[in-house]
Amino acid sequence: MRYVTTTSLVMATLLMVGCQESLMDRQADDTRQSSENQADQVRNATQSQADKARITAEQKAEATRSMSEKDAFGNAKASSVEKRADAIETQGERKADAIEIEGERKADAIESDGELRADRIESPK
Repeated sequence: MRYVTTTSLVMATLLMVGCQESLMDRQADDTRQSSENQADQVRNATQSQADKARITAEQKAEATRSMSEKDAFGNAKASSVEKRADAIETQGERKADAIEIEGERKADAIESDGELRADRIESPK
């Protein structure tokens, strides 16, 4: 009888401790998931901004090209106009790349912070 009682108490204690760890694990997982969702939102927003920058640059370059005199194949005759249009596209691409890099940096920082918070939940001091 004593063995059964002792075993039951040990099992109950382990079960209670197991539940507490499970709760902390769930809280840590929720923290990680939340930070991943926020990071994804940042990535999506910056990707959208980068796409807009590229499209705007392409439209400006095409507008520049269309203002010049064209040959029979539709190519700009003046090389300076083509160079200017190419420069507009290059500048737009650089701007878009910078937006993407900054967005990825922010997203990574959000995820890193979330991971640190989750680790603190799992291993309180």
